[in-house]
Amino acid sequence: FYTIFLVGTTMTTYPNLSTKQQKILAIVPKCTSALSIVGCLYVVCSTILGRVRTTQQNDRTWTNLLIGLCSADLITSVAFFLSTWPAPKGTWEGDNFWGERGNQTTCNIQGFMIQLGSLSSVMYTSGITLHFLLGIRCLWLPSQVKKIDPFLHVACILLPLATAVLGWIKSLYNPGAASILCYIYPYPDFCGDPGQPKCIRGEHAKLYFFSMMVLPILLAFTFIFIAMILIYLTVSNQERRVSTYFVNIDMARQTFYVACQYVAAFSFAYLPIFISFLVKSITRKPDNFYFALVRAFCTPMQGFLNALIYSHDLRQRLKSIQRSLSNSLRTLITTGKNRDREVEESKGNQIGSN
Repeated sequence: FYTIFLVGTTMTTYPNLSTKQQKILAIVPKCTSALSIVGCLYVVCSTILGRVRTTQQNDRTWTNLLIGLCSADLITSVAFFLSTWPAPKGTWEGDNFWGERGNQTTCNIQGFMIQLGSLSSVMYTSGITLHFLLGIRCLWLPSQVKKIDPFLHVACILLPLATAVLGWIKSLYNPGAASILCYIYPYPDFCGDPGQPKCIRGEHAKLYFFSMMVLPILLAFTFIFIAMILIYLTVSNQERRVSTYFVNIDMARQTFYVACQYVAAFSFAYLPIFISFLVKSITRKPDNFYFALVRAFCTPMQGFLNALIYSHDLRQRLKSIQRSLSNSLRTLITTGKNRDREVEESKGNQIGSN
């Protein structure tokens, strides 16, 4: 697979983007990223400030994973919001790309943020899927789930951080002609290919990009796909077994639906990246404006989609709590009336006997 990817990307030619197309590619991620920034801040702040407090350890583990996911999405969204601003002026053969305002240091920072946030988001989504898998399929108790919580956070933070630092050390973060972002690209563009000059920066960028982004996305999708099938089979065919862990089967189904929604948000954001590079590698055709536009629109949207899912789930939980309180209050009132009636009847019986 890597051979196909490498051969396909070496056949790429410089995309001729008009000024209008450059402006679109620069502005679109600012709009979608702004939505995600607001959404991520909403989720993180509402959980940290205690607007949603849970007493169950399993819920706390889930909340911690959600905070980690939204924090990673926040980093990615900020990097995408910067768009072309961090790119050094006159990067492409002395012709400025629309919106360039930065230098190599700002370019490195943007690439570092994209690598850290994106890979961390991929791993946190896999961690959330594992959380649901252990709870529904394996019937882990809350105390068991809590034990692996620190290891999930360590893996989801340290591994992306290590790859982001490696990209900075190896001078991999450079402006990309078709992506309009500073990320893992060779510089000058297409250097190291047959008949092209030697790379000034970003040597073996294709290998690093495949290892540090394409391969993790592929592995994450594979794991999530298998895990969701197992969860679905469990909820569908083993309702009696699931009900021993959850309060009822409806809660298990609701948990499964929430997991599907978060997986769908992840797929919406990262599947276009994998598909575009896969198509480019197989067809050996250059990346074009439309692929870049889809990526610029979809990739920063995960934080916003997660906020929509979270707010809907929050409303459902609040409604459930409200129904429980209403039922408890109704039961308490009914019990009190019955007791009063029994007292009155007992008094009446005593008077009648006297």
